[in-house]
Amino acid sequence: MSSTWVTILSIAGGVLGTLLTFLGGRYTQRAAVKAQRETAAIERDKVDASAYAEARQTWDALIGDLREERRSLKKEIGDMRLEFAGQQATTDMWRRRLEDLEQKRSGDRHAIHVLTVYARQLLKVINAADLVPPPPPEGLDLEG
Repeated sequence: MSSTWVTILSIAGGVLGTLLTFLGGRYTQRAAVKAQRETAAIERDKVDASAYAEARQTWDALIGDLREERRSLKKEIGDMRLEFAGQQATTDMWRRRLEDLEQKRSGDRHAIHVLTVYARQLLKVINAADLVPPPPPEGLDLEG
């Protein structure tokens, strides 16, 4: 019986060895494929990191340009505001001058109206007294 057990154990050992060899080969193959995929992913990430670094440099350069343009525009806006404030002050000065002239003109028109009424009354008195009125002053345009 001992040889039967030895035979059975030998056969079982052979079958088990073959099965383990087959399974081990498949495990090794799967591990190798997995390692190959991971290596490819690492290489791809290296390439992506390189492309990212280039894109980052380009991005940083563009951001720098935009910041410089923003500073330039802010300075230009400040200059334009100062210029506008100066123009506003000039406009206000001319507006006050114009209002002053309009006020004086209104006063002059009122004085002319009062003098005209007085002159008409004076001419009526002169005509009523049969006096000869004096000639109009030189340079006075009576027809215009």
